[in-house]
Amino acid sequence: MEKTSHSKSKTIAKNTGFMFIRMMLVVGVGLYTSRVVLRVLGVEDFGTYNLVGTIVVMFSFLKQALTNATYRFLAFDLGAGIKENLQRTFSMSINVHLLLMLVIVLLSEIVGPWYIGSKMQISPDRVHAAQCVFQFSLLTFAIGTIKTPFNSLIVAHERMDFYALTSIIEVLMKLGVVYLLVIFPFDKLILYGFLLTCVSVILFVWMVLYCRRNFEECRYTKVWDKGLLKKLVNYSGLSLVVNMVDVAVGQSIGIFFNQFYGLVANAGYGIATNVNSHLNQFVSSFSQSYNPQIIKSYAAGQYEYFHKLINTASKISFLLYFSVAFPILFNIDYILEIWLVDPPKFSAEFLYCIAIHSIFDALGAPMWNSVHATGDIKVHQWMMAAIKIMNIPISYLLLSNGYPVISVLIVYALLNIICWFVRTLYLRKLIDFNAGFYFKDVVLKLIFVVVISVTLTVICSGRISNPLMKLIVSTLFFEVVYLPLLYFLALNVSERSLVNKLVQGVINKIKNQ
Repeated sequence: MEKTSHSKSKTIAKNTGFMFIRMMLVVGVGLYTSRVVLRVLGVEDFGTYNLVGTIVVMFSFLKQALTNATYRFLAFDLGAGIKENLQRTFSMSINVHLLLMLVIVLLSEIVGPWYIGSKMQISPDRVHAAQCVFQFSLLTFAIGTIKTPFNSLIVAHERMDFYALTSIIEVLMKLGVVYLLVIFPFDKLILYGFLLTCVSVILFVWMVLYCRRNFEECRYTKVWDKGLLKKLVNYSGLSLVVNMVDVAVGQSIGIFFNQFYGLVANAGYGIATNVNSHLNQFVSSFSQSYNPQIIKSYAAGQYEYFHKLINTASKISFLLYFSVAFPILFNIDYILEIWLVDPPKFSAEFLYCIAIHSIFDALGAPMWNSVHATGDIKVHQWMMAAIKIMNIPISYLLLSNGYPVISVLIVYALLNIICWFVRTLYLRKLIDFNAGFYFKDVVLKLIFVVVISVTLTVICSGRISNPLMKLIVSTLFFEVVYLPLLYFLALNVSERSLVNKLVQGVINKIKNQ
């Protein structure tokens, strides 16, 4: 067992090395392109683009639910050693994703043009551009839906080197999109939507060719397995519950902001979610490395390693997010001014709340992945959905009664904290999870490290008036205090060993570039 665990830790470390390089490039290029896109499009068109995208994304919960099912069954078959089922699962997932794509396109075409033309608060002379962007967004979404089984296959096989390479190619192409956006004299909003669609087409072809060349099961066959279809649909239906609520909450916030505060609030919300998505790259990069191991260890009946991995992944996920998020949040006003020159109103306030929401997502991600590994997700999904859906009526009541716009995102963060707490307690019953040990070994240790490092950083940099000097001093001081405290006080011996491998893996990958 020790040898097996050691081998799995090396795999996680190697994959994290690939994903770390991917993350650094994605974040760096993403932040730069966001700045240029906002400058070229302007606040109004930037807000329009984010709002139009919500119409398509409103149906994306259907895609995400099926994505969860596809990835889970492919990884489970690999972990259990049932390779003969892989091609059948893959082919059926293609069938179901095609049907789903047609349904989403139909629903979007019914709702989208009507909403843009009659309900959206935009200038009349920009309605045509918004309609064009909507069609490009819908096409991009359709391509992404068909690409999902191929992407799931790559992650299930833990081919993170190719996954990282693909992400790097994607961000470089998006960098090219920004260049073309600047030099071409066309309508910038329409051109932006068209170029992003071109990127999605190229990436789809690239991924399909790789899968067909490297995976035997990636050969589509005409199959219609009703039993497998039932499993996929049942699992997707349960996943759909939370995915639907997540999308509905996120998009309803954008729509409420537009209704009560206009496109300026949408632009601020767009910037805040954009910055947070880049911060989340640190967590998602690590998540892609350990998720397959969680599912495979459960499928193989290796429950001791399964439970151990949940605690370790929770700590490291928190470490990765907070180590980057705090210095940025502490100096956010100055950073936004440097980055955007004239940042949209509410950007900083929105980001504070969204970041708190994401901190608890980072801490709880290994736990909800463990739920999905079991396949018994019904109770969990309904509990999470019941809590999260309260965002919508509470948000509307707050804004309609004149409460400040930030109150909506405060509620958004608080409800996610409740979700994390309830999920932790529920795992005691589902997988015999030791919640008491988790709160003692993970949560209390992290709280202790955070309180000390944040307090000392605030004291150290509190009297510095120069914003650039404050950014430099606070960031360096925080990392110097936070990382050693976390390493020596929050992590146990085996977790330190994994971190050492992660760091060495990153160094080796950088040296080999």
